[in-house]
Amino acid sequence: MNVAAFQVNSSTSLEARILNTIKTNFSPSLAIVFSTETNNFKELSQLFDKYDIDFIGGSTAGEFVNGHVTKNSMAVMLLGIDKDNYRIHFQDCDKMTSQQAGTAIADFGLSHFSRPAYITLMTFSVDGEGMIEGIYGASLHEPTIFGGTCSDATLALSTQVFSGSRISENAIVTLIIDTQKIEVDGLAVSGWEPVGTPHVITKAKGNVVYTINDEPALDYCQRFFGNYYHINEEKGSISLANAQYPFQLERSGNRVMRAPVGSNAHDRSLLMAGRVREGDIFHFSMASGFELVDRNIAHFSNFKTKVNDADALLMFSCKARHFSLGPAIDDEVRGVYELWKKPCTGLFTYAEIGKNTEGKTSYGNETCSLVTLRTMN
Repeated sequence: MNVAAFQVNSSTSLEARILNTIKTNFSPSLAIVFSTETNNFKELSQLFDKYDIDFIGGSTAGEFVNGHVTKNSMAVMLLGIDKDNYRIHFQDCDKMTSQQAGTAIADFGLSHFSRPAYITLMTFSVDGEGMIEGIYGASLHEPTIFGGTCSDATLALSTQVFSGSRISENAIVTLIIDTQKIEVDGLAVSGWEPVGTPHVITKAKGNVVYTINDEPALDYCQRFFGNYYHINEEKGSISLANAQYPFQLERSGNRVMRAPVGSNAHDRSLLMAGRVREGDIFHFSMASGFELVDRNIAHFSNFKTKVNDADALLMFSCKARHFSLGPAIDDEVRGVYELWKKPCTGLFTYAEIGKNTEGKTSYGNETCSLVTLRTMN
């Protein structure tokens, strides 16, 4: 598989890179685009159509290119893949639940390939856990699912996904790959350490927590962490402080991360970057900075003993990790890239889909999810 990954700042510079790739290397059939600015979407669509390149992408609050963290730019991966080996599905979610959308995605994938893998980009309005349930429910075999919830430069939870001539703030765009021709694997790690005693979510709906141990959720968290859980007067705006001490849920013997991304001053609730359930038991958790990064890179290094070679890498890393780890996030992005030293792009996300160290697929926050792609011999 021929692959090129690079950063550009305009459609003009993107076209120059496409032309240079065609002239000196290969003719791409597919592009994956992570872009801070999506107001130039029409230009992007026309440009890729001009060169007969299929593309998928989403909005970001920061991008990764070959081990470097970028911002206010466009991270692009061009791939030379036989068009018979993949499909792109754009699922509008205005008139269906996220689980129904997942079922539709799986039905589409299985109509083309017997063992499809799904790399999904979704907007914040989509319940990623529900989408996964839909894909699982419609699949005959254990499905392979990776991806994440796109972020946005304003941190206002106003995210977008796009493909072809379509762009939406309430949709899922999926790259569906024939795993009999292209190997798709990956690993998602967190590294956050649970602290203190367990707590119980006693009232919740969707991704909103109303009470913890029968106390208003915001008051409860402020009692432990003070202003780290503060009142956010601007509706729908992500809070940097709220991401410092995420919830580590206990689910069937596995740990699932949920990061608060906002709070409501009136009902004292917390908005989470993923679905929660009444009765969920959790611990607060903390990051240990560079030690966390070292442990995570060790996990990815161990994963490399299983997947030693790759043609391309995709990385989905939670924006809350950026808030919590600060400059250490650069070391993690660079460290993972250095293990394979293959073309790599990625983005900061609001939630991630990946496989944990036990191989179980989950939708979580505060994780770094890596995807490897390799043409099979």
